[in-house]
Amino acid sequence: MKEYDVSDYGIFSDAIASTNALNDRVNDAKTTCSECESIMGDESVFMGPAADGCSQMIADLNSSISTITTNFTSISQYLSETSASYQAGDSEASKNVADLK
Repeated sequence: MKEYDVSDYGIFSDAIASTNALNDRVNDAKTTCSECESIMGDESVFMGPAADGCSQMIADLNSSISTITTNFTSISQYLSETSASYQAGDSEASKNVADLK
């Protein structure tokens, strides 16, 4: 784990990059699930009744993955907004100190 100073905005950019990387991987999983769901749908007539249950589980998984990607997007937005707020606050604080001199 990296060590960060309170004024080091790298913590935000690293967290945003990590969140985006996780979101990319989750989206890859969603694509894979969608492909599996399509294959199951196309071939379920030959796979028997268990295929219907598998198709439903894959559809449920896809729905859960959609929720996860929505959450990761919210996390990235929050981190971006928080980073901008901290940086603006530091800029304003520096300006106020300069004005006092």
